[in-house]
Amino acid sequence: MTVIFDDVDVTIEMAFGDEPLQTSPTWTDVTSYVREINVDRGRSSEFSTYGPGTCTLTVDNRDRRFDPEHTTGPFYGDLLPMVPIRVTTSYGGTDYTLFYGFVQGWPTAYNQSNSDAVSTITAVDANRLLGNIPLPQAPFYEEVIADDPLHYWTFQEPTRDPQVDVIQGLQMQIPRFPNFPLAETRPVAYYSDAPIGADAMPIPDPDVPFSAIYYDADKPDSQVRTFEVWFEYGQTTGTFQMSVFSGNQNEYFNVFVTRSGASRQVRPSLYSAIDNYYIAEYNVNYSPRTGANHLVVTYNDSTGVIEVSVNGTTIDSRSMTAGSINGPISTGGPFCQLEGDYISHYAFYESFLSSTRRSAHWSAGSAGGSNPRSDFRFFEALTDGGFPSSWTQREIGVQDVASVRNVNTLLDYMRQIEVAEQGATFVTREGAALMLNRATIASVNPVALFDDDGTDLPFSNVQVDSNTVDAIRNRVQGQYRGRFNNVQLVAEDSGSVAAYGEALETLDLSLFDVESDAQSVLDTRLARTKDPRTRVRRLDVNVRADTSMVPTVAALELADDVTVSFTPTGVGDELWRAVRVQGVSHTITLERWDCQLYLAPGPIGTNGPLLVLDDDEYGKLSSGNKLG
Repeated sequence: MTVIFDDVDVTIEMAFGDEPLQTSPTWTDVTSYVREINVDRGRSSEFSTYGPGTCTLTVDNRDRRFDPEHTTGPFYGDLLPMVPIRVTTSYGGTDYTLFYGFVQGWPTAYNQSNSDAVSTITAVDANRLLGNIPLPQAPFYEEVIADDPLHYWTFQEPTRDPQVDVIQGLQMQIPRFPNFPLAETRPVAYYSDAPIGADAMPIPDPDVPFSAIYYDADKPDSQVRTFEVWFEYGQTTGTFQMSVFSGNQNEYFNVFVTRSGASRQVRPSLYSAIDNYYIAEYNVNYSPRTGANHLVVTYNDSTGVIEVSVNGTTIDSRSMTAGSINGPISTGGPFCQLEGDYISHYAFYESFLSSTRRSAHWSAGSAGGSNPRSDFRFFEALTDGGFPSSWTQREIGVQDVASVRNVNTLLDYMRQIEVAEQGATFVTREGAALMLNRATIASVNPVALFDDDGTDLPFSNVQVDSNTVDAIRNRVQGQYRGRFNNVQLVAEDSGSVAAYGEALETLDLSLFDVESDAQSVLDTRLARTKDPRTRVRRLDVNVRADTSMVPTVAALELADDVTVSFTPTGVGDELWRAVRVQGVSHTITLERWDCQLYLAPGPIGTNGPLLVLDDDEYGKLSSGNKLG
């Protein structure tokens, strides 16, 4: 089957003995044993998710070379699940990959006379891997845990159980959210050795927008030596105050961040009744960073020095001075007080953090910026999960997204990124995980033109749905991560609901922490789906009939734009649509190559003909000067 017809070659290769994520596999050509190839990638419509792409091979197995039980077979010992496989076609000296994936298993069917043996081998693409790879915690989380914090409230990075602290001994009543804003100075967290729920505990007022954290003094003799927090200024003047008390209630940090216009100061204090030391409050100036800032205040027992780091740089270090304090701290004192600012990743430690470790925390948390774009989050998560960086492709994203990772797998996270960016994420025909940004998805860039008059590429069949109600979504909703709880947002078109009945779609807005951004996603989706549209759902192409189509058809990718123009049964006006590829199927044998494209409408406003170079009807000036 190496030469199928005319000047078209199709090659099937397998990498026996190589692991699935091997980026430079050793390929073995098995084309001569293949009788039929079926490739299916993508989805049937834009309202479903991209599932694993599949490739099904009908293989001649009469010599049992694809039988794992055949001990003298050429591939014995290597016929295991997840063997890499690729299908390529060559035309005019150029190769095009139709599928890259991994074999699921090695079944064989024998006929009654035992004269024929056919193995139907099914392979899946990297969607299967991405759906099985657990989504790791964010890099900053890992750095914090490596330094064994006494307590750590992520605020932004939820644990698998949001009701339990990352470290032992904490009972959380805080919902998951990316930042922690308060409009007024209110206590965020309290210390007490009283049982949870006891009368001594401060009870949150349901009418006041704040939640409380309590912990049960599981380490009553602990001493705080390091305090760490990420924070963002919500106002240009005033005082941002944070206080930390250790478990013994006699040693604590007191940290103030003062703002006045563009100037910034950190004013740390450290007191120790046990050692009868204190350091008087002092000011440390530093240059602010747009967005989130990282602050660490840490005390070195061996040198008696307190050090302050902001955004990975040590800005001050001072020796402790002998003295006394004015009595112990009372039970129930606040850990942290805020004035209209944002904090996250609030932690304290019993140990001193060296400058190297402080820089490591900063680097892990700041990579990509304070609110990295969707493309950085996409690449970072897949790389953290062990997916090869060379298999990860991305356009520059538009949307800033939170660093929260609250889903289970890399594939789940890719789908969240797709919603946040209003772009597209999928596995390409070459096996790479790809992210397209919203600018690409919002524009029309046809890579193939199909028509019925012989001007461009021919098609054999076309399916059209005119104004189907099944494609209407007139109420779109989702939850974004609000200040204190997940907030339900809705976009609805009452006119569409009245005319066609309510049709609901729910989107995952978990990566947003700005309401206007989350609402914009719903509004954009509603605008695309609230009205009926004529849809070209499927287009069939007989590649065998005209092999000059191979460079165009073989190169088609999910989310590519194509145009379809024809006059139904030759009656009336021409129907013209710019449509977007949702799915691609290829069936290839010794005698045929059929391709099916599953399509969805392009962006709104693309239902009329584009201007085409040198076209007499749609005329756009070009080399022939037809409009000149």
